Amino acid sequence: MTGILRTAVATVATVLVMMVGQPSTQGHQETERYIPIDRSPGISGKQSYIGTIQAYDPTQRTVTVKGEAEPVTVSITERTRIWLDLSKIKKSNRAGETSALQVGRRTEVKFENLDRRQFADWIKVEILQSE
Repeated sequence: MTGILRTAVATVATVLVMMVGQPSTQGHQETERYIPIDRSPGISGKQSYIGTIQAYDPTQRTVTVKGEAEPVTVSITERTRIWLDLSKIKKSNRAGETSALQVGRRTEVKFENLDRRQFADWIKVEILQSE
């Protein structure tokens, strides 16, 4: 009986962790665009790369960013989200397009896979004047 009770408690605990964990992750993904570059808790500088756009190749769908370390070139996929960081001009951040990937702009790139650093999960681009 004790083994059955222990198994039941473990199963309920696992289900609760799965239910509570998913909305938190999903909620963070939905609110990430509102967080300025270099301010995302647990992501900025740990799972992302911050620097200046050196090149954008629309035919290859790649962006090259130079930060404190070596330049990093990442691919933009159909899943990659682009957000405009408008916080410096005191406006709300919003979704953007690849046209925002202009040389010289400060950016933060979160990788789909930190170890491979090949594909961008999202890219935030700092905008310093109204467009």
